[in-house]
Amino acid sequence: QDSTINNRGRALLELATLHNAKIVNGAAIGNVLGDYTCINYRGQSVVDYFLASYEVFHEVASLKLLDLTSISDHRPLICSLSAPSLSNMRHELREADFENVPPGFKWEKLENKSAQQFIKGQSNPGIIARMNLLC
Repeated sequence: QDSTINNRGRALLELATLHNAKIVNGAAIGNVLGDYTCINYRGQSVVDYFLASYEVFHEVASLKLLDLTSISDHRPLICSLSAPSLSNMRHELREADFENVPPGFKWEKLENKSAQQFIKGQSNPGIIARMNLLC
């Protein structure tokens, strides 16, 4: 509904592009029109957003905007994600190929430090490759 893009909007689009994310507003069930999130005496606009990475965007089940409350001129947003059912997960596990799974893994101090760096956002490409081998 809001077609205005200002400097903050451009910055958000740049952030989304930089981090391989998509804006959920206007692209999810419950909010296909990109409904206004802020309504006040100056007018209405979309200023509150949900972003999802490309990897999980397909898991977005809905984005719901609640009614205004007395404490804010911003509408609360609720983003729901879908998850596979337990029965589907059990089926996938039965179907999985476990032939190349190592019997165990000894956590070395190097991996521990790398994992901490990864969690803190200081990504180490080597740990991602090692973790992918374990999965």
